[in-house]
Amino acid sequence: MFGSIKKNPTAFALALLAHVVILGWLLFSIDWHDKPDHGGAKEKIVSATLVDSKVLDAEKKRKQAEEQARKDAIKKKQLAAQQKKRAEQKRKQEARRKAEAKKQAEAKKRAEKKRAEEAARKAKLKKQQQAKARKEAELKKQAEKKRKQQEKIAAEKKRQQQAAKKKAEAQRKADEKRRKQKAEQEAALRAQMASEREQSEIGRHVAVIASQVERAWLRPLGTPAGLHCTVKIRMIPGGEVVSAQVVQSSGNIPFDRSAEAAVLKASPLSVPKGPLFEKFRQINFNFSPDQ
Repeated sequence: MFGSIKKNPTAFALALLAHVVILGWLLFSIDWHDKPDHGGAKEKIVSATLVDSKVLDAEKKRKQAEEQARKDAIKKKQLAAQQKKRAEQKRKQEARRKAEAKKQAEAKKRAEKKRAEEAARKAKLKKQQQAKARKEAELKKQAEKKRKQQEKIAAEKKRQQQAAKKKAEAQRKADEKRRKQKAEQEAALRAQMASEREQSEIGRHVAVIASQVERAWLRPLGTPAGLHCTVKIRMIPGGEVVSAQVVQSSGNIPFDRSAEAAVLKASPLSVPKGPLFEKFRQINFNFSPDQ
């Protein structure tokens, strides 16, 4: 409560004044007729003096004026602080502007000094280049003279080398031609010999296969002599027969079937190993048991 009084004394004063007015009104409005009559004396009339409302209004206005003055003082103080802050900001901005201007002036001065130094360096370099160009021109003139002499010597040497090279090339081509002819002859001879060996090997295996099939063959009863047919045989490595089918008939069905049966019965057939087997993977076998 006392904390509230300290914070708002005007409100407290108004409240206190209102309590006094109410208390006075209660005291002077009590009915005194029940009290004993003292010698028939006339009832005394108690009068109360009420607080003038103008006084209350004046007091209220005074408190409001004090409060407004206090607020104005705070606002003035705040305004002064803001003005001081803006002045300080302006001072700092001006200081930064001056520092930046100084920095730019120094940079401009350094740039001008650098341009002057660069111009002097370029002038010196140009002078050196001109002297170097004159020296190089003289050296080039001497070198050109020497080059022409060397070209003349080189041209003669080249002519001699070309003649020698032409002669050597002709000899090389002649030698190459002889070597090529000899190599072709040797290759042809080797191919012929290889072919003969291969045909011999094939013939040997075919003869063995014919012998195997004929041994496994059972002649059908009543088959005439001199019949023959062609049987298509398919084999896998090792000579095992996977199929046997007559592709050229003898005209005699029992004879054809007996030929197919003989091939299957004689499996595995004698076939070469290695790459030569590919020639036997599928063959047409002429079955002529009476020849």
